[in-house]
Amino acid sequence: MGKPKILKKGYTDRVTRLEFSDRHYRGAQFDTDMYYVGIANRILPIMKSALGGYPRLTPSLLRELSVTLALYLEDLVSGTGIWEAFLSLCRKKYGKEIPFYDTGDGSFIREFPSLQAVRFLLWYILNNRNTDTMLNPRNPALEALAMRLLPILGEAYDDAPDTPGRPEIVSEERRGVPVFYQVRDICHWLCSGCYLTGAQDLFAISDEALDFFEELFKGAKPDQIAYATEAYIPFNVRTGPLGITPQEWLAEIVSLYPEKGEIPFLKSLAELKSLPYRTYRFDKIEGSTATLTDTDGNSYQLSAFTLPGEKFAEGVTEGSSALCSLVYFDGVWNINGMALQTLPPDFYNESKETSDKIREEESRKYCDLMKKLDNKPLGAAADFDELRSVLELPQKDAADIPSDILNGKDILFFVNPDSNISLLANYAESVKFPGNKLYNKETAATDGLALVFDPDLTSKEMRDYILSNNLVPDAALRSAVSPEEGHRLFQDNLPFFADYALRDSYAHPFFR
Repeated sequence: MGKPKILKKGYTDRVTRLEFSDRHYRGAQFDTDMYYVGIANRILPIMKSALGGYPRLTPSLLRELSVTLALYLEDLVSGTGIWEAFLSLCRKKYGKEIPFYDTGDGSFIREFPSLQAVRFLLWYILNNRNTDTMLNPRNPALEALAMRLLPILGEAYDDAPDTPGRPEIVSEERRGVPVFYQVRDICHWLCSGCYLTGAQDLFAISDEALDFFEELFKGAKPDQIAYATEAYIPFNVRTGPLGITPQEWLAEIVSLYPEKGEIPFLKSLAELKSLPYRTYRFDKIEGSTATLTDTDGNSYQLSAFTLPGEKFAEGVTEGSSALCSLVYFDGVWNINGMALQTLPPDFYNESKETSDKIREEESRKYCDLMKKLDNKPLGAAADFDELRSVLELPQKDAADIPSDILNGKDILFFVNPDSNISLLANYAESVKFPGNKLYNKETAATDGLALVFDPDLTSKEMRDYILSNNLVPDAALRSAVSPEEGHRLFQDNLPFFADYALRDSYAHPFFR
């Protein structure tokens, strides 16, 4: 992933063409750019007057807000489909066109600049840069700012030139590049540069993945490690306000506004899915196709299409083991990025044996724990002594217990399907479930938010259990209007907030 461009001194007070065009696919520059840069620079002084007094709202952030609104305008005019895909997915996922705001009064027209869209984009960019608190989407100051900006966008829309739209997916015969690589390249742009779907901090994600690939492919050259990272991330990171993968964004965009030549690829885009690295065995090889089996016994029809020369590596035989990531596209599975294809048969056999033993042991422990808990995976304890009694934990040296749990109060616990127990001190008051005598409605109003907005706080299974069973019913955002309004806003949009919190997460490259 390339490093961000650093603006030269003297360009900090105005949006530049480079800042604007850098958000296009491959940084493309068009004759229309200066019109939209002009709009961004009409917006920027208003941003400064409204928000410039807040220390955290840096000049670069105010420029980003201005560029984002100009790109939103360009998106509407050119029919790129990015904003429309967001609205379409919101309708499918949440039953309404846009979170937070009323669209039933006739003021919301998807194809034109709208107050609801401007308010949402201001909230989205500002909230992404403020990790300490959740900004209320109905903040009166944001609404007032949006009302000042909307006339500029509305007037500009009438005269705005049509920019060449998003990159079109075309046949290999027309472009000379296989469709699979075109799709991966566009997904890279969607998670790295696109104004709405881009990751907040792709560099942190890339660095974490680089560490994994450096360990996996020891001795590989730096450019090979970089390629492995750049191939993996675009299909596996969750981005944008909906916390979904770039291929999900792309499938929706193309389905809404398909170019004539893209119609044959609609099915492949809709079905595209990615799997992290894991161990496989080559069961059958027939030329450029093969049958792989993973350690769970699942079979995959593999194509050698993405491999050098469209051939499996020399030395691959039936029974050989492989360590790779797969992507399903155009009806077959393909190896994505770098892979270890010629591992000995014992590698798979040992991996499967280890995996089976671990799974069997986990299942046994899970069943034992659930019997103790009357098949209720979630529970609460006033302190560690009560926790140890409830779970019938063996006596342990205090050094083996994290200090926040050993000395903690109001401990929330959850038995995960892998038999590991998630423990959270000071959160039992925040989750409402039958039998939880520690629940405190006042505490839950604020602390319950963390269980939604911080996915790293719990295991995925624990978070899913809490959300699917509606166990944070009193969690509420702060509101300048009233506590009731803050509660209603959060609860009405809880499914969106749950998805939103997953942005910038990604599937770890390795799965056992």
